[in-house]
Amino acid sequence: MAGGENVPSIADIIAKGYPPEYLPIIIMSWMFFIFVMALTIWNLIKHKKYSTKFPLQFLCNMGILFVYPIFSLSQTTSILVPKFHEISLFLAEAYEALTFLFFLRLVLTFMGGKKSHKETLKGDHVHLNVFPICCFVCLPSIKYTRKYFHFNEALIVISSCYTIVLGYVNLVLTTDKSQAFPASMVEQKYSLFFHITSFWMLVLAVYGLSGIYHSAEGLLKHRNIVKKFLVYKVYVTIVKLQMVIVAAIAHHEGFGHGFDYNELFPTAFRARMINSFFVVAEGAVFLPLAIWIYPISDYKSDDEIVLQNKEEDSEDPKKNGKEITV
Repeated sequence: MAGGENVPSIADIIAKGYPPEYLPIIIMSWMFFIFVMALTIWNLIKHKKYSTKFPLQFLCNMGILFVYPIFSLSQTTSILVPKFHEISLFLAEAYEALTFLFFLRLVLTFMGGKKSHKETLKGDHVHLNVFPICCFVCLPSIKYTRKYFHFNEALIVISSCYTIVLGYVNLVLTTDKSQAFPASMVEQKYSLFFHITSFWMLVLAVYGLSGIYHSAEGLLKHRNIVKKFLVYKVYVTIVKLQMVIVAAIAHHEGFGHGFDYNELFPTAFRARMINSFFVVAEGAVFLPLAIWIYPISDYKSDDEIVLQNKEEDSEDPKKNGKEITV
């Protein structure tokens, strides 16, 4: 980073090696990463047989679930190749922005496509006070029109594209080797701007996706769209919050006290390594939960899912009001 703390190169790490205090973090990170990759490959094979009959749904499901191995890969790479930290972080955040497009396509696929979605809901009344502004109960209800759909769709697309472009600009500024963009100027003038605009872009994308989902909520109740989105968003939110928290703790005077190699491994690098370990570990926790809410039954039609649920209820004595006594 321009003007900032020096980051150790691969040659420096090979020459001097990692300090013993970091080895458990590196080993456990690799163990979590291998687990995430193995689980991803297993899930991909399980869903692959539906890729021919349901190509769009398969693409959307895998596109959303791949966010966990991609985040894990980017953070594991940051630990082993510190110089690539900014690049790997940009690639992970750019892919995160694309997942909103996958969610949008998934909702439309469950509805039979964009044209079917608009024709089915045309004329219905929808509420404007959807998440994340659901507390504004004073907002009126309007009729669902093509313009309303395109408005929400535009919010998602613009937000995703803007986040990718903004992340690339941030990457250029933070990796600039000249003195054209000193680190102090990036931190003071641009860092706050990046964080604020990224937050509001996220709010717009979530509102657009919520608007499209809530307009068809009754038709998607068997698809667990909310659970799918929440598991993904909770994971990403935890990752971003802990980045800020770890960075703040890293500026504490006593951070890293007792570690060797302080010149080779500066404070910022030590903080990133700890954060990367947590991101990979959280991916190993959230991925099984995400796979569970993307079952194979999602490839069935709504009528087949309803019929399956009725059959399961009829086989359950408690749900039928029957008691089994021994």
